[in-house]
Amino acid sequence: MKLTTVILSALVFTASLCHAQPNKQPIEVTCTNEADDFVGGRFCSALRDDIARSPRYESASTGTRWRLHVVTLSDALAKDSSSIQAVALTMQTDDGDLFVQQWAFQSGSNVVKDQAQSLLSAADGQIQELIDAYRSSKK
Repeated sequence: MKLTTVILSALVFTASLCHAQPNKQPIEVTCTNEADDFVGGRFCSALRDDIARSPRYESASTGTRWRLHVVTLSDALAKDSSSIQAVALTMQTDDGDLFVQQWAFQSGSNVVKDQAQSLLSAADGQIQELIDAYRSSKK
């Protein structure tokens, strides 16, 4: 009976290790929206939602290595249906922030969620590339 309990406990523990998620990287998102840029506000919300669902990242407010700085402006020609975003990915180092990549794009109100997912995917590619390069340099 005791052996069965020990084996069962070991199997449950092993299964939980197999399904355990690796530590998530904290990432800070700062959004600055023009007052009447509703589409840009929706973009920032969608980006934060994607980070919350991400298997690799978690939202953090301060003291993070990775930061996404987002500035949005309403499109004067398509007010309430389009927004222009400028985004910078930075990495905090001992010497200050290092600019890793920047993007600029326009989002229509119908593609806000897709644009946010694409941005997080692009940022993830840049972050993973830097992490891999760091690990390779330590071998």
